[in-house]
Amino acid sequence: MHTKGDEIIKSTKINDIYSSHPHGSNPVRIEMLRGYNMVKECSINSEESTRVILSHGIERMGSSSTAQLPKLESVKRIILIHKSKSEENCGNPTCAAEIIIAENTK
Repeated sequence: MHTKGDEIIKSTKINDIYSSHPHGSNPVRIEMLRGYNMVKECSINSEESTRVILSHGIERMGSSSTAQLPKLESVKRIILIHKSKSEENCGNPTCAAEIIIAENTK
């Protein structure tokens, strides 16, 4: 449904949308996207290297899903971007109480 203010401009029935959709879902692509999003999430929350994050992500995906990933250089670049954003969000503490030291889980 498209609206402008309180006025309905265009209304589309849900059945029309589903009947006009040209293809079914692609489970391999869905698995790849889940793995890719997990890699991005790990890059934000992990202090591991880009290579380790990427290898853990690839291990969890099936080979057909891995084949649908973007170029590995692109995935590495995305990991680095997310890692740098994570580091930017840490900020500079102004007192000792603001310093948080992560526990070593190894």
